[in-house]
Amino acid sequence: MKWFLYILVLLLPVNSLATDFVELENTDVTRAKTFVKEYPLVTNELDELGLVDLWQRIEGLHNLISVWDTNQAAFSQSGPDELRIWLWQIRKRIWSHLIYAKYIGDDEQVKALVAMIRLHATFAESYLADEIRYSSYAVVAEYAESNGRYLAEKIVKKYGKGAKAQISRAN
Repeated sequence: MKWFLYILVLLLPVNSLATDFVELENTDVTRAKTFVKEYPLVTNELDELGLVDLWQRIEGLHNLISVWDTNQAAFSQSGPDELRIWLWQIRKRIWSHLIYAKYIGDDEQVKALVAMIRLHATFAESYLADEIRYSSYAVVAEYAESNGRYLAEKIVKKYGKGAKAQISRAN
């Protein structure tokens, strides 16, 4: 009987971890769906601050693609057609990054930020087209997120008309 209690005590933390994993997975799905609702597609030309906003959306798009990679079924809980709609939402956002991440000015920092946005979008599209693995895409996404922050803060400081540089997370 004593050994049975030991096994039960050892299995209790495993059960707790499994519950936390399910909750974490549901949180990621909720964050992904919230990102799509709160951040509409970019559909027009952008100035320097608009490009910073586009860069901020990389993190939300990365989360959306991550959930797609790990749990596609979570997107289809409302019906079988919803899964196709979510994939379309991801693709439209990638394409909007490719189309609207442009800059014709002389500011090298803005040009570098645009290059990071386009690099991320190119790798995201390659991942969804099954040309590269998710791990390769994730490395580029994390690079664009972390290294773009410095550029984004400099751009906001320069073009924000006196506003304090405040870079928020887009998801």
